[in-house]
Amino acid sequence: MALPAAAVSAGFVVCLSGTCCVARSICKTILNDRFHSFVAEFLAAFQLTAAILEMDVVLDGYGWRGYSVGLFCLFLSFSFTMEGSGCVCNVWQDMFARKIRLAPAVVTIACQLCGALLASPFVKYFWYHGEFFSDHHFAKSGLFHDVCESALKTTVPAGMGAEFMATFVYTLITGLNVWNDKMFRYADAFLITMIVYLGADWTGMMFNPALATALTFNCNNHPLYDHVIVYWCGPFLATLASFYLLKHIDTRGETLKAKTQ
Repeated sequence: MALPAAAVSAGFVVCLSGTCCVARSICKTILNDRFHSFVAEFLAAFQLTAAILEMDVVLDGYGWRGYSVGLFCLFLSFSFTMEGSGCVCNVWQDMFARKIRLAPAVVTIACQLCGALLASPFVKYFWYHGEFFSDHHFAKSGLFHDVCESALKTTVPAGMGAEFMATFVYTLITGLNVWNDKMFRYADAFLITMIVYLGADWTGMMFNPALATALTFNCNNHPLYDHVIVYWCGPFLATLASFYLLKHIDTRGETLKAKTQ
């Protein structure tokens, strides 16, 4: 008897998060801090990508309302279980702030890409055995050998602009620290969910190059230069713009504070 798709997806995410947490704990005991940070980013990107892919089942079975609720719960759970961001934009931010050198940054991004790319065949293998789970998972099992369809549903300039705005808005709002510590997890999950909901029909709304590479790179009707411009150049320029805008805001705030004293 098939199980409800939501129950199977929730169980998958719980097992995935638990396995990644155990792996992180083991690595933390046997590796030094630098190598552990690389492994943590690998696992974070793997956990993020696998969970986002599994959410496609929720979208197929419950529509955008169910998907939005699931996405909010997913990112809320990440704030409790994930160590590392799994996001290339965070590495770029640290580079701009000179918190990380170029070589470790390149290795970190490579670890994120490897984790994200390995997640896709892992989830598809899970779907391939969907007959043991739910009807919606069984329907996905046919995708095991299929070539994916591009998430880019608009022109390249519009797609780049959408990814730019998504990344810029998210990094700017989180950088301004407009929420208190108690509300941050919930507000952050809600912000991500709203951004994805508003722009998913355009680009899939990744605003994370590692995630985008795993989900849409090498898909049908998706040339390499389109992918680089939309999913790498857009977020990079947005991260750069938000960094310098936040820096300007901080500098101006310190200047005004000094004048009032």
